[in-house]
Formats: sequence, structure tokens, C-alpha cells
Amino acid sequence: MVSLRILFGLVPKTAEYEAAMDTLRREYQELITFNESKELSDYLDLEKTIQSSDFALKKKQIQEQKYADTPEYRQEKEFISLKKSKPIRQYYSVRNSVELKEYQSTEGSDALARYYQLEKFIQSPEFREVKRKMAKPAAEKFKASELYKTFTQYQELTKSSRIATYLDMLRSKYYPGYKALSNTQKLVDFELLKKIVGSVDFEVKKNSMSAKEFEKTEDHAKLITYEKLEKSPEMQHYIAFSGLPGYNLFKELEGSKEIKNFEKLQKEVTSPEFEREKKKIESQQFKDTDEYKKLVEFEQLKKSDKIRRFFSYGKSKLYENFKRLDGSDTIAHYEELEKEVASEAFRKVKEYMLLPGKKKYEMSDEYKTEQDYYSRKNSEKFQWYFKVKDSHKYDEVKRWNQTFTEDFSGGIDRKRWLLRYFWGDAVLKDTYALANEKHLFTDGKNLEVAHGKLKIITRKEKIQGKAWEGKMGFFPKEFDYTSGLISSSKSFRQQYGLFEAKIRMNKSFPVNHAFWMVAEQMLPHVDVVKCSKKLNFGNLWAVDGNKAGKKVSSTGSGKYTSDFFIYSLEWSKQKLIWKINGVPVMTSEQGIPESPMYMNFSSGLYQEADGTVLPASMEIDWIRCYQHS
Repeated sequence: MVSLRILFGLVPKTAEYEAAMDTLRREYQELITFNESKELSDYLDLEKTIQSSDFALKKKQIQEQKYADTPEYRQEKEFISLKKSKPIRQYYSVRNSVELKEYQSTEGSDALARYYQLEKFIQSPEFREVKRKMAKPAAEKFKASELYKTFTQYQELTKSSRIATYLDMLRSKYYPGYKALSNTQKLVDFELLKKIVGSVDFEVKKNSMSAKEFEKTEDHAKLITYEKLEKSPEMQHYIAFSGLPGYNLFKELEGSKEIKNFEKLQKEVTSPEFEREKKKIESQQFKDTDEYKKLVEFEQLKKSDKIRRFFSYGKSKLYENFKRLDGSDTIAHYEELEKEVASEAFRKVKEYMLLPGKKKYEMSDEYKTEQDYYSRKNSEKFQWYFKVKDSHKYDEVKRWNQTFTEDFSGGIDRKRWLLRYFWGDAVLKDTYALANEKHLFTDGKNLEVAHGKLKIITRKEKIQGKAWEGKMGFFPKEFDYTSGLISSSKSFRQQYGLFEAKIRMNKSFPVNHAFWMVAEQMLPHVDVVKCSKKLNFGNLWAVDGNKAGKKVSSTGSGKYTSDFFIYSLEWSKQKLIWKINGVPVMTSEQGIPESPMYMNFSSGLYQEADGTVLPASMEIDWIRCYQHS
């Protein structure tokens, strides 16, 4: 029996029911998608972090941390201690003082450099030696001088026998004549004539002729010239000088380095300048020396205010402390601490560490993480997720996985839909009608698609075709009506599940509009919905060979022919449930099909119809199938 809600038409409006179901399915899909999303995974990881003992400990540590526990506190404490220390305070008071600047200026001055130079000189053995010499008697002063060395060297040379002989030769009475004739042409001519006259050839030639004959020769003239030269006074002195015993030594020494050195010393020692220098040395006092002048200059520098202050300051404890610390690791470390303590980074750390624990935590990354967690948790999306994820809201949707859908947005897909009976196509490759049918299915001519909806139209028109009757088989027949059919027999069959379609059954009795299912044989047969005079629901099945069992329910069609309704069949092993817009129509636990079935949608006539109801149509918006999850 049909339920009372169906009898009284108390079903949800199709648009509202469809929207609700679409919303449920969309939300459920969103739930599945969100359940598998990185966003949720990140949130759960975040939740795990926030709820962990490590996070709680870290949060506690942040809130309880104290400035006194930080490296910055220890640095500041050390800096303050160093800053207060006497050596550091003295160091910086000296470093910026006028006294240090004067000291450093003097340290690099020419005056101090001269002071050190003079001090070194005055302390030298050379200075002491000059001072000692200046205190000696005059004779000793001369003996200590370089001049005396020259004098002594000259005296030693005058005592030499070689020099004495040379000097004796110079004092010879013949030396002036010798010197006058030396290196003259006259001496050269004399030596040449002497060689000629004294030769053997000259003597032989002279003896080979008489005296008179010889007087007429050139050789005689040469002899006369030679004798005349030989008898001249200067030649006589030259010959006499050359015959002295010391002549050979004289010739050896004449013009030699030895004689030149002697003559140089002699000239120097016997000069007035030598005598004056000697007297100067003998009469010289220490105050007349350059050394004395340098001593006086040194004493003046030593007594100057600038030098006295320099040495006094250099010995002071203040300067000793400055010198010890300047450039030291202690000052480097102090200034590094000073720079660190004055830095912006240090200031921020100190300000942060002196904040209340709550405020410190609010500035931490952990707080940001925690706020991120609560922000997500309290967001509309997560509130929705946690509200529905374990609810029963989607129980109906969860039951099903979609296996088939058709919305005709691309027209009629001939690969998916067969437009004739399955067996007509399989056996005849042609359309046919059953013997009790007044119409013939026209392979699509009576199908129209507009705005994503399929319309199956039944018309009054004659057509030749084939009919089938059990005893006669197929036979030709003229039909007065045409109509259409779509069948999923070649593309989709399913055993168990949910089968539904959104259909408008236009009221046009005696035209039958039907959404029905069959398997490989004619039985079992399920009418998901059939609209004629009434709206019919039911199933037929084979019983004891050729007999058929059936269960059928019906309701008035008037309420269901003015609009689209969603007709569905829920098929399980235990029962069949028919529904309109989700409201159960009837339930059957008999004749449950046990093999895959395919869907058929058709319109047709089983009795004559007048022209007032034709053409008549059934409209299909969409078709969907599901299997149990």
C-alpha cells in the first residue's frame, strides 16, 4: 500500500528537496575533500603541537624567564663592574686628558729625539775620551792628536837611509846642473852622439882614412859637436852627478810614490798651517770642543719644562696604568661590552626580558602558533567541520557512491544510450514493438533535447514496422502511433544500489510514461514509476516457470503531473524501496532481483487515444545511480 504522505501529496517540493540533497552531497564532498586536505592536516599537526607537554613546558619557560638568567644580564653586570673599577676609570680619564696629549706630542717631537741623541752621545766612550784628552798637558794633547801621527810619520821617514841618501843627492852641488839638463833635447842629442862616436863602426871608419880625409866627413862634425857638448859646464855637472854613489837609488826614488808621500808630509809638517794647528791643539780646552757644546745643549734640554714634564708624567702611576691597559684585551673586552650594552639589539632583549611573563609570551612565536591554532579552530570552516564530521547529517549521502550520471547537457550520447529494445537491437539490428503496443519506437525521431532536458514525445502518425508475439515471433505491422525509448542496456547495468531520475510525467492518459528496469530476461521487471491514469509502482518476477509474481501500488497521478519529481528505487538484497522526493512510496521484500539490471525510459500507448491528448511527452532532467559505500 502506498504511504499516506504520498496519497495526500505531502512530499517536499522538488526544487527544495533536490537543492537539499545537492547541498548535502556537495557538503559531504567538501567534508571528504577537507578531511583529506593539507589545511586539516596542518591544523591537526598544530593541535598536536599545542596540546603537547613540550609546548606547555616551552610556554611556561617563556613566561617564567628572568632577565637575571640571560647572557645579556651577565654582560651588563660585568660591564658595570669594569666601568666602576679604578684602573678603567683612570684609564679613560688619562686617555682624554691634556697631559696625555702633551706627553704624546713631546714623545714624537724633534726636541725629545734630540735629547735622546745627545744623551746617548754624552754617555758614549767617545765623549768620555774627548773630555779626558782635554784635561791633559799641552804636549800630551799634541801627542794624542791626529796631527802628531802625521808629524811622527814624517820624522820616521827622515830617519830612513833611503830618504837620507835621496836628500843628500838633492843637496849635491852637481844637482842643479843635472836638474837643468834632465829631460832636455840637448841631453837627448848628447846621448845619441855619444852612442855614435863610441860605436865600433865609427872607430873603423875613422881609422880607415887619413886625418885630413876624416876632417871632411860628417862623422868628424858629429865628433866635434860631441866633444864640445861634453866639455860644457852643465854637461860636466850632469856627468858628475850621474857618477855619484847614490845616483842609482836617486833614480829609483825620483818621482816614486815613496818620495811623493815624503814630500807631501814634509810640505805639510813644515807649513805655517801645521804649526798653527799644533799650537791650537796644545792650547785647546774642553769648553772649546763640539762635545762641550753638545753637553751644554743636553743640559738645557734636560732642564726645559717640556722635557721635565715628559719624564715626570711618564713615571707617574696614572701613565703606568694607562700604558698597561692601552691596547690590552681588558680594554678591548670592556669596549666590546660597552658597544653591546648600548646596542639596539641589547636594548630590545633587556626591555623584553623585563616585561611581565604574559606580555613576553604574547611576543613569542609560540603565542603566534597558539593564536593561529585558535584562529583556525574558531573559524567558520573548522567550526562547520567539527560540527558535522561525526554527526548523522550525511548518513544518507555516506551510504552511496555515485556510479552513473546523465544530465543530457551534451545531447543524447549514442554510445551510452540505446534507442530501441535491447533484444531488437541484438537480434534484428532494428526497432520493434510488442504485440499489445500501439506505438513503434522510432530510433530517436521522437526524442528532443532542449536546455539540458530530454523529452520523449508520443505522436499520432502512421508508420510501418515490426511487432513481436510469443507464438508468431516477429511480423510486419502498420502502427498508428510513434514514440521513443532510451536504454542503458549496452553501457550500464548494476546489481543493487540507488537508481533515481528527475522526471515530469505530463498528464496524457491513455499514454503511459515509464521509468523501468529489467535484466537479461523479461523477468524480473521493476517499474520505478509508471504514469497512466494513476501513478504505479511495483515489481514482477518469475514464479513456477511461466507464472509471474507481482507487487504493485498506485496513487492518483494528478498531484505528480504538474512538475518534476525525483523518482528513486533503493535496491538491496533484502528489499526494494520506492520513493518520491525522498519520501517512501512502498517497500517490497518479494521478488528481489538477483542479477544486474539496466534502466529504460519510455512513453507509449496500449489502447487507442484521441487527438486531444497527443502529442504527449515525458521530460527527464537527469538520471543518477549509486552503489552502497
